[in-house]
Amino acid sequence: MIKQCRCHGVSGTCSAKSCWVTLSPFEAVGNYLKKKYKNAKFSKNFYKQSGQKSSGAKRSKRAKDLDLLYMVSSPNYCLRNPKVGSTGMLGRKCTGNQSTCDNLCTSCKLVPKRVIVEKQVSCRCTFVWCCKVECKQCVEQVSITTCTR
Repeated sequence: MIKQCRCHGVSGTCSAKSCWVTLSPFEAVGNYLKKKYKNAKFSKNFYKQSGQKSSGAKRSKRAKDLDLLYMVSSPNYCLRNPKVGSTGMLGRKCTGNQSTCDNLCTSCKLVPKRVIVEKQVSCRCTFVWCCKVECKQCVEQVSITTCTR
């Protein structure tokens, strides 16, 4: 949350000022959460009462109020794991933005392999009076990126 203010007055003077609290821009919230996620701390004593001391825990290792805590490590979605429903990234096809597809592969230490394929698609569709749409068949080139070793 951020504080925003606006001045009110004749000819731009700030004789009255009103302030309110509003949400930060979406990108700022995303960056904040990403930073918190990267710095998250493991806590096996998550459910202990606040008055209890953690056995053997050093004061500097204690979680602060705004730290993000986790009790179980996240699964590695780069690897195939049917138990959590992950197909893994090896052999996965991506037809989106080229840089996004490349980032998906490289984040899992895989190599993106790009292939251009031709695909039949409906095009130049027209409405024929009452109740029919007629289309031509066109050839479209599509880039497919596959994550390989």
